[in-house]
Amino acid sequence: IINKIELQNWFNYKGGFENNVIDFKEGLNILTGDNNAGKTKLHNAFRWILEDEVIINKSNEAVKESISNNNLRKVVNNTTFRETALDTQVKIGVRLTFTKKRKNDAKTYILTKIFNCRKQDDNNLIKLNETKRVQQIINNNPRSISDDFDKMAKMVIPNAFINFYLIEGEQLGNITPLEGSELKNTIN
Repeated sequence: IINKIELQNWFNYKGGFENNVIDFKEGLNILTGDNNAGKTKLHNAFRWILEDEVIINKSNEAVKESISNNNLRKVVNNTTFRETALDTQVKIGVRLTFTKKRKNDAKTYILTKIFNCRKQDDNNLIKLNETKRVQQIINNNPRSISDDFDKMAKMVIPNAFINFYLIEGEQLGNITPLEGSELKNTIN
């Protein structure tokens, strides 16, 4: 069960994790909003933490790729980037809280993924490092655990369902075909 996702300077979500919290309820959650409200950016946050990729527009075409120095500027919040002084560090990140239920047991985990970057000039950020952390909520307190981040991310959505979960339709039908002859491949 995905409990919440928090974003830090992520696309159009400005500020720290505490400023950008989206809570979910158990069961089906449907997100709607106006154009440029942040639906696709939220989708990218899930995609990045679960699959280590985002959807970026390149030459008017949507493509899936990992975040690198070449596209880092597209990921950081524009206002944050403009307000950051040269040679100053800025953090970009996603935090996902989820609960894994088994018969008589439920454990809640937090996956946090952060890029520490430095503003190189008026157009570029340079990635300094990436931090991945896994925590478990024990007695209402997050405790770091040594579990492998990628292994824990795969617990959120089983492999058989990950492509279905990451469907994003609106303008990005070429990434996940939702109609025509390719729809059969999406369903499979």
